[in-house]
Amino acid sequence: MDSFLYAISRPIVGGLLAFFILAQAGVPLTGGFIVKLEVFASAVAADEWPLALIGMVTSVIAAYAYLRVAIGLYTAPEDAETGERRAVDAWSALVLVSCAAVVLAVGLAPGSFLQFAKDAVL
Repeated sequence: MDSFLYAISRPIVGGLLAFFILAQAGVPLTGGFIVKLEVFASAVAADEWPLALIGMVTSVIAAYAYLRVAIGLYTAPEDAETGERRAVDAWSALVLVSCAAVVLAVGLAPGSFLQFAKDAVL
């Protein structure tokens, strides 16, 4: 019963952390997926197949490590104490929500962001 107490005590911050971890792992509909897709597509377009293959294999290995952390957020040890709760100030909350919105926006509508990135390089 107490295993979920850790994540439940701070559901919004825990949920945002889990969302950012999943984005880092490259889960679809997040900005991390789009970035990894573009990097691997660029490597393949440059005929760097070994580099693309190494990148894909290491991404799968890293995704396993990231998902273990995300699962650990919601399965605290049975003897874990909740400890002192710190309040999240308004500016930190604004930054967290803004970053989550951008990561989700890049994942859902990547076209304009990719065009902006391509224009910035040229």
